[in-house]
Amino acid sequence: MRILVIGGAGFLGSHCSAALSSRGHEVIVFDRPGVVLGARHRGIRGHLEGDICNRKDLDRALDGIQAVIHFAWTTVPGSSMRSPRYDVETNLVGTLHVLEASVAAGVRRVLFPSSGGTIYGIPQQLPIPEDHPTNPRCSYGILKMTVEKYLEMFRQERGLEYTVLRISNAYGEGQPLERAQGAVGVFLSRVLNGETIEIWGNGEVSRDYIHASDIAEAFALAVEGADTLHTYNVGTGEGTTLNTLIELIGKTTGKKPSVVYKASRPFDIQDNRLACDRIRKAFGWSPRVSLREGIARTWEAMLAS
Repeated sequence: MRILVIGGAGFLGSHCSAALSSRGHEVIVFDRPGVVLGARHRGIRGHLEGDICNRKDLDRALDGIQAVIHFAWTTVPGSSMRSPRYDVETNLVGTLHVLEASVAAGVRRVLFPSSGGTIYGIPQQLPIPEDHPTNPRCSYGILKMTVEKYLEMFRQERGLEYTVLRISNAYGEGQPLERAQGAVGVFLSRVLNGETIEIWGNGEVSRDYIHASDIAEAFALAVEGADTLHTYNVGTGEGTTLNTLIELIGKTTGKKPSVVYKASRPFDIQDNRLACDRIRKAFGWSPRVSLREGIARTWEAMLAS
């Protein structure tokens, strides 16, 4: 297939682009001007620069494309709360540009990474299934949920098929540390630089950590498979507290992390882990990288960079 990966130079976009290319697909990476492709993009010949809010850029990028994977997003949960208006202007409006241009270009399907960590809100059951009520508590989750609703509207009204993968807490090699998103990467970076790890709350907040390579495989299987359910969780189904994560990092790195605890944040959910039976049955996907192995791989990549 000829696949456009929007935001393909970023963390998850690069892992996904590499996975698709290795399976024989023609991958076109579309990203902001000046963004440099990395080692994971070896073998990918298609690289276009542009702005998703510029229709001419999108029309050029979408020429002959069969499927679009839309990773471009400007905020993380914390930063989204500082300026919800900016969140809407860049992410929601930009995504609508992508959907409208995809319809005009005759794209068959759009795949979208939603947030299994934020859209469900306070869980009523664990692990959380796809039909769980959605009540996001931060702008990031609200907009991810809004995009899901627009995707369904575009399917019904304009015939654009879609697949949503609700990802839990992603981590792995190449995660951007400057955005302060992703406990695994941020904590490892602090240990590497001899800095103190800051914990919001008592450290007993529990999350479902999923390695980027497993996420990339989920997208590859989804883009190749027949989809009738549209929405799938992508996680491990297992929760790990921040305190346990710090212990694992200490054992992996051989260094004792320095930790300081701060007041908890009102939008943080105490426990989040995803039920992933649906994607296993639909596409035969299951996570392969354990948290211990993933931490080791991420640490080794940091030491080598």
